[in-house]
Amino acid sequence: MRFYDIQIFNAPDAKGNPGTLYRQYSSMKNGVFNPGCLMVEFDLLRFGESTPKGQSCITVWGISPQEMQQARQDMFGMTIKMWVGMSKGLPLAKPEQRGLVLEGTIWQVLGNWQGTELRLDLIVTAGPVSDVNPLPLAPVNLTVPWNKG
Repeated sequence: MRFYDIQIFNAPDAKGNPGTLYRQYSSMKNGVFNPGCLMVEFDLLRFGESTPKGQSCITVWGISPQEMQQARQDMFGMTIKMWVGMSKGLPLAKPEQRGLVLEGTIWQVLGNWQGTELRLDLIVTAGPVSDVNPLPLAPVNLTVPWNKG
């Protein structure tokens, strides 16, 4: 069966302790496949970390109205991690191949309600090196000679 696990975390505290789990969407609970799990669509951009481009989009269908409204207010700037792959069940499925495919910061949260369909769109960008300590972004002693000719 298809496997997904989306975990959204609060921002770390001032001491640098990692953020607590805010919300989780998963196709498996306690190791058992959930046939009634939410439908998830995702368009993830893959590129080297030194080449920032574009944004990834994750859509979660079937959420509650309260969850949609609260998420739009609270989720901006939170850290998100997403694992995908296959779980036991199909002959060629290899659960050991599932892994982390996305880690970033939620840039925009859009709640859509059309008729009886509710969905949550998450626009995700590459996150900062550190939420607490900006030191990794400090200038480096790098010389780039630019000779004439």
